[in-house]
Amino acid sequence: SAGPATRHLISEVRGKVHPESRLIAKVTGGSIGGYRGNDSLVANIGGNTLLSVVEILVEEEIDIEGMHTGGEKERKVIFDLETGDVMIMFGIRNKSGKEIAVI
Repeated sequence: SAGPATRHLISEVRGKVHPESRLIAKVTGGSIGGYRGNDSLVANIGGNTLLSVVEILVEEEIDIEGMHTGGEKERKVIFDLETGDVMIMFGIRNKSGKEIAVI
């Protein structure tokens, strides 16, 4: 379950910002990562993790500013600490090597 790690991360971030700061989240993941087997429990791990994280964000009253979730392909996530931009590289190849999404 992603619950304990997500709650720990939220606690750590809240400990480093002003108490009245409004946290926002950008959520990625939840793919089946190329899994093609018949075990539905394994195939749904990404989706179940995603649901757990979203439930915690709602409970903690953290707004979700962007999402790039689900699908069958893995992602490489790049987070810019200065701007808060999240770049996701995944899927089909283009001139630069990967399809890119920014959330």
